[in-house]
Amino acid sequence: MENALKQISRFFEKTETDDDGQVRAYIFSSNPNPVISNMSIEEKRNAALSLGVPAPGSGVVGEWNDERDPDRVVVVPFTDESLDTYNTAFDSAGWDFRRYQKNPAVFFSHESDRMPVGLALKLEPADIKGKDGRERAGWKAHVLLSSAELNADADAVYRNWVAGRFRGSSVGFRPSKVEPATEEDRQRMGLPEDDEAWVIREAELLEISLVPVPSNASAVARTIEEREEEVDATSQELRDILSEVKELVAEVKEQVADIHQVPHSESWTASTEAQEPSYIAEILDLSKQFKNTD
Repeated sequence: MENALKQISRFFEKTETDDDGQVRAYIFSSNPNPVISNMSIEEKRNAALSLGVPAPGSGVVGEWNDERDPDRVVVVPFTDESLDTYNTAFDSAGWDFRRYQKNPAVFFSHESDRMPVGLALKLEPADIKGKDGRERAGWKAHVLLSSAELNADADAVYRNWVAGRFRGSSVGFRPSKVEPATEEDRQRMGLPEDDEAWVIREAELLEISLVPVPSNASAVARTIEEREEEVDATSQELRDILSEVKELVAEVKEQVADIHQVPHSESWTASTEAQEPSYIAEILDLSKQFKNTD
């Protein structure tokens, strides 16, 4: 029981204990869902308050709520050094976030004439895995998406983002230095050799948007690919198990035949099949079904 509790506790941010040190309650954390930011509740609260979100107990609509808001902070990879559909790539070291961080609004589909759906609490560098499987330098944002009482559209965006209905992002920016990609750029960024490519050396970030179809295929929350990889790994594990089961069934059949040592006839076949445990047929049937769905 104690080991089980230790395994469970890793999914919780902190625990409450009694005077004897026994765990009395687990405080749920966002960490089990990789779409949700792994910032601590305190970090999220402090970042939100520093950007003007009303403090708890202030009585203002949209005030920070420790029960609701921590799980509304999602991770958004918004740029990396891969080539986008416009044959451009950003140099991750050349971003200027100073202006953006004074008003870090997040929109849906670049609709800057409408109410923002969220607020970027934090920007941080990240190694972002692209569609080609290669990791490149990039940036991700920890975005607080507004609750339904502030913006019904934002709540819909939040629910669909967490549910995996879309995970794309895009940026509005002002470039100040653009150059043709050099050989060093192509090697470092993994850019194709035969395509004309331009590197945006320096750019000012103006806004971040959550979008269904990003121009940069890598600007997608990684959990989709991670889950696909987990499914692939699980499928391979099942194939290995079924292979071992088939070998075991074959050995059982051989042992049954050795035990009986009778001439092969219809009566012997019927007798042997009747004595085979029913689970063997069930296992073989499961194996066939699994193979047909592969």
